[in-house]
Amino acid sequence: MTQSQPVSTGRPATPPLPVVAGVGVVVAGILLIVFSFMGWATNDESTISVSGLGSVSADGIDEHMESMLETSTHATGVWTIVFGVLLVLAGLALVFRLFPQMSGVFAGLIGIAAFITTVVFFADPAGVLPDEVTSADHVNRGTGLWLVFIGGIIGLVAGVLAFVATNLGDKLGKR
Repeated sequence: MTQSQPVSTGRPATPPLPVVAGVGVVVAGILLIVFSFMGWATNDESTISVSGLGSVSADGIDEHMESMLETSTHATGVWTIVFGVLLVLAGLALVFRLFPQMSGVFAGLIGIAAFITTVVFFADPAGVLPDEVTSADHVNRGTGLWLVFIGGIIGLVAGVLAFVATNLGDKLGKR
């Protein structure tokens, strides 16, 4: 009796869904970390730009005034950095298949929390500006805030996908 050899289709095997979701979770975390350092809000009247960590850059204002403004800004981007680091850790655990079910739950919960946080910051970009210059009519969202918001959306989708793939995969027939 001869044994039959498996026939190769010429296509590489696709990675399991939890690994793909883990890569998405890592990407979302990196977006949250990196773009927290970019401009989150600008004020048209005085051309002030504030990053997610509260650093101020302003045209037409001397350095002393700029440093005074930095002391009164709000570093709300610290939260997105924390959630970004947690997403990267959960995503790497999924990619390397360490504690997959726990990593999936963790990625799902952190993805939801990161999304809620980015929605709150996106809804109120004036929250990072100093109280003295905040007039909600003249505040624009900066590029960094838009990209953090996109990272939050990716974190939500990839985190929920990781949770479903690792904890409900048997029920769905995919794992």
